Amino acid sequence: MIHGKWKNLLLATAMFNLGFVIWFSFAPFTGGIADEFGLSVAQLGLVSSAAVIAVPVGRILIGPLTDKYGAPVTASVTLVVVGMFSVISAFATTYEVFTASG
Repeated sequence: MIHGKWKNLLLATAMFNLGFVIWFSFAPFTGGIADEFGLSVAQLGLVSSAAVIAVPVGRILIGPLTDKYGAPVTASVTLVVVGMFSVISAFATTYEVFTASG
């Protein structure tokens, strides 16, 4: 069984990879998304950069929570929350909901 630092390294690597899978899954569908919502190039750019804009704010919130509750708990909750927003974006019917969920 894996213990200590190796376990943390493997969990952090898995979380990092899952985060990028969710983020990069958007790219192949940009044409279809633009057509579905009737987006301009500027609107598509805003939707595409929403995650990049949200990351610094998220880090400010997640840092103290990680110190207080520990990395495994914080990472698990973060994945659940991000997953919920991913599901919301999958069922969004308006540009505003789609952008906010991004």
